[in-house]
Amino acid sequence: MILERPNFVRLEDFLDNDSHQRVLDFARNCREFEAAQVSRDETPTGKVEPSVWRAQLASVDEDILDIFNAKLRALLPHMRLEIGVPRFELGEIEVWLAAHKEGDFFSAHQDLTYDDLERRLTFTYYFEDPATRFDGGELRLYDHEISADDELSPVDTYQDVEPIDNSIAFFAPWAHHEVQPVRNRSEGEPGIRYSITGFFRDAEPTALAQLGLSPEQQNELAATYMPNFTPQGFELALLPASMYLRLREFVDQGIGSAGPEFEADEDIYLDGHPDFLALDPQLADDVIAELKPMHERWAGVPLEESAIYGVRVYRDGHRLLPHVDRIETHVISSVVHLMHDTDTPWHLRIVDVDGDSHDVALEEGEMVFYESARSVHSRPEPMVGRSYCSIFVHYRPVDWNMSWAMLVAQAEADGRDDLLPGGSVSTEP
Repeated sequence: MILERPNFVRLEDFLDNDSHQRVLDFARNCREFEAAQVSRDETPTGKVEPSVWRAQLASVDEDILDIFNAKLRALLPHMRLEIGVPRFELGEIEVWLAAHKEGDFFSAHQDLTYDDLERRLTFTYYFEDPATRFDGGELRLYDHEISADDELSPVDTYQDVEPIDNSIAFFAPWAHHEVQPVRNRSEGEPGIRYSITGFFRDAEPTALAQLGLSPEQQNELAATYMPNFTPQGFELALLPASMYLRLREFVDQGIGSAGPEFEADEDIYLDGHPDFLALDPQLADDVIAELKPMHERWAGVPLEESAIYGVRVYRDGHRLLPHVDRIETHVISSVVHLMHDTDTPWHLRIVDVDGDSHDVALEEGEMVFYESARSVHSRPEPMVGRSYCSIFVHYRPVDWNMSWAMLVAQAEADGRDDLLPGGSVSTEP
C-alpha cells in the first residue's frame, strides 16, 4: 500500500467586490432551491437522504456563470498541473448553487459517480452575507491508500480547507472528501452559508481514441477540413512592452524552481519532457484578457478565451513532432516567447494554408499568431542550449462547435478513405 495526500489549491479574494455582491444577491433572491439528492448503487437516479447529505441546491443563471467562466478557463491548466490531473479536452463547466443552514453537511464521498465519469476537476467557491457568522462547513480532504490494483481507500488522517468568504478551492474529483456540519453563530434570524460547486468536464473523454485516428491522419484531417481565418495561417508580432516586462520578471525570478512537466503530451515530445513554471493566476488572467483583442484583429472574428499555458521551459535536445492542437478549443493561438539561452536559433516549423513549410525563429518579446488547430507545427531540430521559455495562449471563435467526428464525416463524404479509421496517410514528400 502507498499512502498519499491529495493536493488542493485555495485562492482567496477570487472575485472583485461588485462580482461578489452580484453572486450574493443572486443567491439571496433564488427561489428554486430543492433538497440535495444522493446517487447510489451505480445508478443515475438519486433520492433525498438527509443522513448522508443535507443541503439545498439550485441551478445557476447564465449571467452568474459568465462571472466565473473566463477566470475558471484561464486557471484550468495551472490547477490541473498543481493538483496532478491529467490533461483533458474541456467541455462543459458544470455548476450548482448550494445553501447550507444550521447543521447541514455532506458525508464522505467522491465526485465520480455513475453518471459523472466525465468529471476531471472539482472546485467550490465560498461566499456568505458579511452580517452572518458561522463555524464549521470545512472541506475535509482525506488521505488515501493506493492498492496494487490502483484502488483508493480513505484513511483516518485528513486536511481541512476553511470556507473563507470569497475564496475558491480546487481538488481532484477522486479525492474522498466531506463537508463538516455548519454551525450558525449569528444573532437573530439564522443566516445561510452559500457555495457554488462545479466540475470541469471532459468534452469527449474517449471520442478521439475511439475514432482510432493516427497522428498523421489527425494532421491531414485538420489541414484539409478545418476552416481557416487568415490568408497565411500565421503571423509574427511584438508582445506589448509592459506585458513582456511583467512576464520576463516572473520568469527571471522563478526559472530556478521550474520542474518536470510530468503531464505533458506523450505523443508530441521527443527526447524528454520540458520543465514547467506555473504562471501566477492573476498574471495569467491579465495576459489572456489583454491579448484577446490582438488575436481578434488578426483572426477577424470575435473570440472566447480557452486556455493560457506556461511557462514551458524546453531543455537541450528537446524536439516536437508535427501536430495540431485541440480543434475544440485551441483554434486561434499564439506562442509568446519570453527568454532563451541557446547556442543556435531553435525554429518553430509551421505549415501554412497552402501546405508550404516555414521555419520561424522568435526573438525574446516576440509572439507568433497561428491557427494552431489547423496549421501543422513542430520543432524538428533538437534545441541546442540550456533553456527556451515560452507561454501558449489559446482562443476559439464564439459559438465554435467543431469536433473530430465532424471532420471524419466530411472525409467520408469526400471518399477520403485514407483519412478514415483504419486508413493510412502517405508520409512521402
